[in-house]
Amino acid sequence: MVFHRVLLPVLVIATSSWFLACGAQATPTPTRAPTAAPPPAAPKATAVPSPAATKATVPAASTPSAKQATTPSAKPVAERPLDPPVVLKSGGVPTSITESGVFAAMERGYFKELGIDIELNIFDNAPKQVPALATNQIQVGTGAMNAGIYNSIARGLGIRIVAPQSRYDPGFSAMHLLVRKDLADNGVIKDWKDLKGKNVALASTASASEFIIYKALEKGGLKLTDINEVVMPFPDMMAAFANKGIDVALPNEPTATIIVNNGVAVLWHQASDAAPMLQNSVIVFSPQMTQNPELANRWMIGYLKGVRDYNDAIKKNKNRDAFIAILQKYTTVKDKALYDKMSWASVDPNGKINIDSMREQLAWYTSIGKIEGKVDLDAAIDTRFTEYAVSRLGVYQE
Repeated sequence: MVFHRVLLPVLVIATSSWFLACGAQATPTPTRAPTAAPPPAAPKATAVPSPAATKATVPAASTPSAKQATTPSAKPVAERPLDPPVVLKSGGVPTSITESGVFAAMERGYFKELGIDIELNIFDNAPKQVPALATNQIQVGTGAMNAGIYNSIARGLGIRIVAPQSRYDPGFSAMHLLVRKDLADNGVIKDWKDLKGKNVALASTASASEFIIYKALEKGGLKLTDINEVVMPFPDMMAAFANKGIDVALPNEPTATIIVNNGVAVLWHQASDAAPMLQNSVIVFSPQMTQNPELANRWMIGYLKGVRDYNDAIKKNKNRDAFIAILQKYTTVKDKALYDKMSWASVDPNGKINIDSMREQLAWYTSIGKIEGKVDLDAAIDTRFTEYAVSRLGVYQE
């Protein structure tokens, strides 16, 4: 597989500018992704295909009827690989642990065995992938749940939300509300209502982060206008706690664990305490990818196999060390001790998106004037590919 650090051409700058204006916070530029060990040998495609070229020849019998696609098999059904193999461009954020399903599928050859060679394009945050998806510079990417992705739908860019990524279930959150240690020790902040008048740090506005803060304030009968929002990158939050520039922060993992370990703040609440079952991020396909079900279905099978490995490792403690070794290889988090201490998000092993959560977030963004135009969420969510994948893999038993 091939790794590229992405620099978007002039063609997409206009699209990117309005998207980032919706409040996406760039993370520090990651180090170059490591070269992965080659998966099981398979024919190598020589060039990135055009949308038409990606429709590789597959026997008709390998594509089930609509009824089959929604009826899971009792046992996994083998899928024939694409012939010839196809090179697929995928966006990746090496600071994101919740992309584990993709990284596991790459490392363990799940895509390769289906005739898909992944060319991983590295971005420094998920929002920057959307313009590249809209113009088919990448075919698969991550969509952060913020006003920007909903506006991209309203603008008719043709991208489709096809699968879940991180979700914040009770006990499984990758973001936490931290309170400065002296304020916690002195009992200044104990209840939700104690947030009034406090300096609260978050990575971006019009985002899932701000929505979580909004839900936390709502529990205390407060509004966003009752606090002082301080926007800063996650890594800057530790210094801000240390110099008493902030009282509360909402960092992600592993930053949250690093801050707590350094003794400047304490864990107050998981994000799921404020916004249970929040759908925080999703998998997004380019317009051309959704028009190529032979490729899209097989990518989804490989992805869900990787997600199921994630669930086995994190929730069932099966082959956990081997799975964490993959994350150490593909992400910027190298310290094994951090993996043992930090919290993890849920990623649904059967590919189910929490659409109710997405609707609630959309309604809130609309209420604060961050949505430009009409958003047809039903049209933007396409579950065909996850349904097909589960029909071949069977239902994962949690």
